[in-house]
Amino acid sequence: MKFIAACCLAVLSMGCSISGSTHVHRTFGEGQADVYSKARVRDGTARFRCIDSGTGQCHYTVYSAACGASDGTEPSACPRGPLARFTLAEGETRDLAAAERFRICVRTDAVLPDPDCRVLELSAAQ
Repeated sequence: MKFIAACCLAVLSMGCSISGSTHVHRTFGEGQADVYSKARVRDGTARFRCIDSGTGQCHYTVYSAACGASDGTEPSACPRGPLARFTLAEGETRDLAAAERFRICVRTDAVLPDPDCRVLELSAAQ
């Protein structure tokens, strides 16, 4: 146990951050993955990775976390619209600056989803 604590202390003393948030999105249809994606936010950068998709592409829509909030507003009530929309082929990654909490929607098609997706928290070490 002391060894693990010493390793963590050594990493932190070098100015490295080990905090962050990760979102894994997997949907299955007929026994195989329709879409498998990961997004990780650390130190103000969000990295999106399309691992597998039934269409060969992952279509991302990123909304502010305030859109479709649990305060009774409708999911489609998002005055700013999406913060970003992009497509990645299987195996590709993309980095975006993450200045606020956001919601990630991942699909196998380019249809614009409502902003009622999962909220991804920013890293505490920003």
